[in-house]
Amino acid sequence: MKKVEFKYRRLVQVSQVMNVPERWNELSGSQFIIVARQMFEKLSPENFFCQFFSINRNILKRMDGLQIFKLSELIQFISDMTLPCNTWLLKKIGPFRAPSQN
Repeated sequence: MKKVEFKYRRLVQVSQVMNVPERWNELSGSQFIIVARQMFEKLSPENFFCQFFSINRNILKRMDGLQIFKLSELIQFISDMTLPCNTWLLKKIGPFRAPSQN
């Protein structure tokens, strides 16, 4: 995981720190679902970034092209389906549960 800090100014400077996954097995269950939705439903780039990074639309709108490009570089692994993942990202789907990781 990489730490990313968003700094922006309202009346005072506000800072938001988040951990960004660098490989498939670091995705949270909700991030995995967002990636799947992007692949099958084709979310708009704005919706994808807001949901994946858990950032407000207003913050995303304040970013310039380079900042958005750098965010997309951080999650480049998503476009490479050949990378392995040896963990269950979704622990439960309906009545089904993932095997324990013993």
